[in-house]
Amino acid sequence: KHTADEAWGMYVDGCERARQAGKILIFADGQPRDTKQCIDVINSPYDKRFLHLWAPTEVREARAHARDKGDPEKLALSLKRLHGDIPSLYEVLSRLQAAHQRIDTFDTSAPEFDLDRTFQHFLHS
Repeated sequence: KHTADEAWGMYVDGCERARQAGKILIFADGQPRDTKQCIDVINSPYDKRFLHLWAPTEVREARAHARDKGDPEKLALSLKRLHGDIPSLYEVLSRLQAAHQRIDTFDTSAPEFDLDRTFQHFLHS
């Protein structure tokens, strides 16, 4: 809950800075985090697009093991979050789709995945 509130505060601040600069908002993997935030984002007055960086669960688990292997507590938390995020993400993506929001999904486990190229494609499409 604490991190969700903190992330929401950063979102609101970032949206306002983007609006003042006349920019389009792009939501990258992880925001909004739940259905209440999702509804707030959908109803916000900002121009927005959503970027979903996806990988199969087994790939995400392997990444967590590689990243957190030296810290068993951090690894346990990472795996708990990974599995806890799945139902929430399903609800958020479903809400966005039902509201006819644009969601671009990219498979980050694909051999041809390149983050810089993906963002360039996303920004110019």
